[in-house]
Amino acid sequence: MNNRATSLLQPGIFRLFLAILVLVNHSSRFDLGDWAVYTFFILSGYWIYRMWEEKYSKARAPYRLFICSRILRILPVFLLANLLSALVLAATHPVFPGPQWRWLYAAGSNLFLLGYANLPFSQGGLRVAWSLDVEMQFYLVFPFAFYLCTQARPLVLWKVLIGAGCIVGITVFFIPNDIGARNLTCYALYFLIGAAAARRNWRPSGKLADALLISMFCLVAFCWCSPDARQLFENAKHGATESGIHSKRVLQALLAIVTAPIALLSVRNHSSRFDRTLGEFTYVFYLMHWPVMMLHAYYFENLPPLQRLPSLLGAWTVVTVASLLIFQYFDQPIERTRKRWVANQVAAQS
Repeated sequence: MNNRATSLLQPGIFRLFLAILVLVNHSSRFDLGDWAVYTFFILSGYWIYRMWEEKYSKARAPYRLFICSRILRILPVFLLANLLSALVLAATHPVFPGPQWRWLYAAGSNLFLLGYANLPFSQGGLRVAWSLDVEMQFYLVFPFAFYLCTQARPLVLWKVLIGAGCIVGITVFFIPNDIGARNLTCYALYFLIGAAAARRNWRPSGKLADALLISMFCLVAFCWCSPDARQLFENAKHGATESGIHSKRVLQALLAIVTAPIALLSVRNHSSRFDRTLGEFTYVFYLMHWPVMMLHAYYFENLPPLQRLPSLLGAWTVVTVASLLIFQYFDQPIERTRKRWVANQVAAQS
């Protein structure tokens, strides 16, 4: 009998856990959201490599099919959540400040996602979509990186250059305290970790993953109980200083790298049909929580924690119910159509 704690982390459950951490970050002062998003990137690198190798690469026009498939998976729910966020933003912030010359760029990003991460709040209300922008950038370059690194005669130089570029990108991202650019160069290392694990078919040790999970829990608990270290897991709305935010970003970024075996072991655990459904539901939940919590924050943010608790529980209920309805009646019909189309394209072109 397997009694390891990480044996309970099925892929879908783990993804939903990460999304809940992001929700908690946007609902309270506790912030483990950076770690959750960076871990999402590691998982994305793993699954995209697997999908490309096992499915898309077998098609006659793999790049076109891959990009069209990813766009059809990402954009429909994004556009719906983005519209709802825009409506909430218009209702709660009737004045939209910002450089007017960027509205054409903003319109393109709001429709097609690329560049969304660097829009000001007045032009891109769905703030959690910055990670989708980075994901889309990864989708665009991944097939080329795959081609360069997996030839019959491996191009070692390209492997070295790509690996070095990832390390340089995240290092530069760490250095300046006020860096605001959110693009693939800052986060490519996470995708590379996941893709490399898939490439090597690496299965992390269960004992290692358990030890990392326990160590991480102890670290978070210790920092949260220490007034001097609490800012490492505290968001900007509730007391974190500018230097604390920078330290938090660095620590959680490094923590995601160190704890990558936890995420990469979860994808090796058995996944039931229900668990796979949870994994797909996570995407809807991740996006749809933002407009609800933005509206909640506008009306209840300034209340004391205990007075705010009933409304917070109500907001979480609305997030869950709305996400379930959108998942069932909007996302899944589109997703079933996309999967059939991709399967037909692979069968016809292979």
